[in-house]
Amino acid sequence: MGDFPVPMLMKTTIEIDDKRLMHVMRLAKLKTRKAALDFALIETEKMLSLRNLASQSFYSEDKATIDPQYNLQKLRRKET
Repeated sequence: MGDFPVPMLMKTTIEIDDKRLMHVMRLAKLKTRKAALDFALIETEKMLSLRNLASQSFYSEDKATIDPQYNLQKLRRKET
């Protein structure tokens, strides 16, 4: 991609489902359309980040992350 500055704010004209927008505004108790769109973008970003995190493996494939001397059964016997 090109090296050009990305604007922090951008004016645009888009077609939006007005019923859906008003429904989101009511549910989230938002007063403006801009607030509803900002809310939708933020919540979508959060959801996609969580979905991405959830799709990653919880366990490391790198066997060196666990001490080879670690023995759970031995530690449990020691505790009792």
